[in-house]
Amino acid sequence: MTELRKCFSLDDEEFNYDSFGDMLESMDEEPTVGRVYFEADCETLTALDAARHVDAGCLIEQMESSLYDEIGDCAMEVFSGATPEAKLELDAFLLSWVEKNSDISRYWKIVGKSRECQITEGDLE
Repeated sequence: MTELRKCFSLDDEEFNYDSFGDMLESMDEEPTVGRVYFEADCETLTALDAARHVDAGCLIEQMESSLYDEIGDCAMEVFSGATPEAKLELDAFLLSWVEKNSDISRYWKIVGKSRECQITEGDLE
C-alpha cells in the first residue's frame, strides 16, 4: 500500500491538484473567502492498479475469440493447455510490461470520500 496524501478539486469530479496552492492558482477568478473546493485522500497508482484489470484468463479468452473468426470452434482448444503456472507467468509479464512502458505513478486514485471545504482567510494569507 502506498502512502496516502491529499488532492484537491474545484468541482468534486476532477481531482487534478496535488497541492492546495496549485488549485488556488488555477482558478479563473481571484480566490475568495467562502469559495467551495473539495479535498480527498489519494494514493499514487501503481503498475498493479493497471495490470490487475487484465489478467491472463481474460487475455486468453480474447485471443481465443479472435481466433474463432479464423478457425472456428477449435480456437477454444488452442490455449487449453495453459497451466495455472503459465497463467501466473503471463500475469507477471503484463505487470512487468506496464512498469516498463508507462508512467502511471504520475496519476492517483481517490481513497474514501471527498470532503467539501471552503476557502478561509487564513488560506489566502
